[in-house]
Amino acid sequence: MDNEYLPFQSEDHYRRLRTKLVAFFDRRRCNASEDLADDTLARLMLRAASLKGIDPDPVAFGIARNVYREWVRKAIRETSMEDDPADDPTPVSSSFRSVAEACVGALNAADRDLLEEYFIDGKTAKDLAPRLRITAVAVRGRIFRLRRGLELSIAQMMAAVTPAPVNHSNS
Repeated sequence: MDNEYLPFQSEDHYRRLRTKLVAFFDRRRCNASEDLADDTLARLMLRAASLKGIDPDPVAFGIARNVYREWVRKAIRETSMEDDPADDPTPVSSSFRSVAEACVGALNAADRDLLEEYFIDGKTAKDLAPRLRITAVAVRGRIFRLRRGLELSIAQMMAAVTPAPVNHSNS
């Protein structure tokens, strides 16, 4: 262990970095922030030898972004593999489901396929770039814009579909 290179200047540096990573995942509303921070640090330690003379913090946050993407994809896969949506009797979830399906259905086939490959099949932007004949950065940008557009469309349609709360006060 004495011959092994550690990318942290001190134990205090390690703790500060871990705290920053937990906050990074908390800001993204991850329900397992501490576990994801630990996973990030474990992956950083696997690369320790290549980090000699390099500040490990930016590298750690690059790894954290990838860990976060993996967490999101896993959550999406687990959600899509849950029980049949017809078993869920709550009207809000069924109306949300139908609105989301309508918004996704309104996308052109190429955009739908891209989102499915990225979020459901777990392909990376780097995997998708050659087929689309664009860079991985451009793929990520396209996916970001598509997701944003879907979120906006779903929110607008849900506002139109969801009844306003009834005010029972006598004022």
